[in-house]
Amino acid sequence: MKTSKCALGAVLLFLLSNSHAALERAQQPWRLGSFMELASQNPNKLLRVANGLFSKQRILRVSADSSLAFEWQDRLAMVSALSAFFDPSAKGISSKQLAHARRLIVHALHNDPALFVRDGAVESIRRVLRMQPADTAFWKNDLEKAFLDKKNILDNEGLFIRETILTTMREGNLRPSGVIAKEAKKDKNKNVQNYLKLWNTEAFETL
Repeated sequence: MKTSKCALGAVLLFLLSNSHAALERAQQPWRLGSFMELASQNPNKLLRVANGLFSKQRILRVSADSSLAFEWQDRLAMVSALSAFFDPSAKGISSKQLAHARRLIVHALHNDPALFVRDGAVESIRRVLRMQPADTAFWKNDLEKAFLDKKNILDNEGLFIRETILTTMREGNLRPSGVIAKEAKKDKNKNVQNYLKLWNTEAFETL
């Protein structure tokens, strides 16, 4: 997926300013595998770990401690693992656990300070919609709310999360509201404008 120049610039500046922390973090294992294992073997434990990672207290600590600057990678892995709860083949997942997983994904989508994690939450929703197409109505309002969130816009140019949101909505057969259409049309990110045009094709109704 293409990203805007502003988005790439912001990411590069962040990475360069935290190069030492990045080196230390790169030496630590990517936790997606262990999170996925917990999702299948001990879903309640995964939810407890997720509660801790996304808690306000933990986010504040991460923001203040440079040694934890790249803990966003764990949160990114977590939002991906949470989507496994919605796999129709998953065994032993209760409706209460599904609701908990939904709340955590939505929380990350709206509140996480890391753009990559917020974008990862959208990708998680994208996977959920593929596995649970009847669940699309639940997610539409939150996707549109995230699209309008000022955190996801830089100088009137939508960051790449806006592209991911529109892609997810189109794949989920969700037509954008008039407000979203209006905002997308004036977005300086040409990719966002182009994604909006996909709803004007006859192919949309066959998705």
